[in-house]
Amino acid sequence: MANLEELIIGYVIYVPVICLLFGLLYLCIPKSTNAEVQEEVKIEEEPPKKKGKKSGKKGPKTAQETKDKPKAKPKNINKIIPKGKAAYCSYCEVYMADDEQLMNHEKGKKHTKNCKKEGKWFTITDPITEDEKFKPFTEEDIEEGWTL
Repeated sequence: MANLEELIIGYVIYVPVICLLFGLLYLCIPKSTNAEVQEEVKIEEEPPKKKGKKSGKKGPKTAQETKDKPKAKPKNINKIIPKGKAAYCSYCEVYMADDEQLMNHEKGKKHTKNCKKEGKWFTITDPITEDEKFKPFTEEDIEEGWTL
């Protein structure tokens, strides 16, 4: 029985005490922080600095460089479209002067991106009302050829 008691005392008392001592020893060992490790890596990665003058100016541009670039076409941004007689894309919330412009708009990237958003539907209406702005397709619209 003495051996059994010694084993129980050993497992119940000595093992937890030894574990606590190792835990305290682990906590006492100094550890480097992330900032210190990053600083050490940064110091190793920095290339040697070059000595000499550096000016912030770039060299002169040649005439050929400017001729190669295409000139931007002016955009007619301030085009006024009367709301009563406009074609309207409710996905992108834009008015177009006529149906042809609206068809060209449908082929563009902005319209394609906006079509993927949920809850908005494409409509062309004569006078635009808030009820028609986000109206889903009806059977008549699908028969006319309107699709997503």
